Amino acid sequence: AYRYDIPCGVVERPGLALDGPGNSWGAAIAAQGGAPAVQLITEGNYGFRGDQNALALTLIRSSYDPDPYPESGIHKINFVVHVPAGSANHELAAAAANYTRPLDVFSGAGAQAERHSFINFEGDSLAWSALKAPEDGAADTFILRFYEVDGRTAKAAIQFSRPLIGAAWCDAHEQALPEEPAGQEAEPLSVEGSRLTLSLRPYGLGSVRVQLAKE
Repeated sequence: AYRYDIPCGVVERPGLALDGPGNSWGAAIAAQGGAPAVQLITEGNYGFRGDQNALALTLIRSSYDPDPYPESGIHKINFVVHVPAGSANHELAAAAANYTRPLDVFSGAGAQAERHSFINFEGDSLAWSALKAPEDGAADTFILRFYEVDGRTAKAAIQFSRPLIGAAWCDAHEQALPEEPAGQEAEPLSVEGSRLTLSLRPYGLGSVRVQLAKE
């Protein structure tokens, strides 16, 4: 089978002799249990072809009329061939995120210890979509966005470096919801000190607004 990442999810398609769209990766999953998968991850190409027990990536696709050479010049294309330890969707999504969104590091003076973690995530089948400041500019507040990719109820815990004043489900416009998202069928948010626990339904989307205590 062949899997591809799509906006906020993963789709499995049969073998097709044509390109299938993927945000950043395509993977060939062996029919035999225990055999390794093969994953192609790319920074900026979106055409993956899975067919006849093979996986391919289209690097350049362009028109030929009226300009027969529209793509002439030097092209720098980054991609990686990855053999993951497992073939669960969350493992494939995590590998792609690590490659396409690497950690940026810079040096500077600060008050924290040399080793310090702002946020720590405990959970397996949730893929992160965003960790961002809210559009209303509220201080010490963040928006967390994620989605479930393995088709099962996901339970997760998020540990912050500072105590939490509160947390609430919100919609895509960052407006607070009166309760957990429709069809949640799981536990509401729980805040204990600096730890947030939550659950999300299979293939569900979630956005949470959290407010941290001031330093």
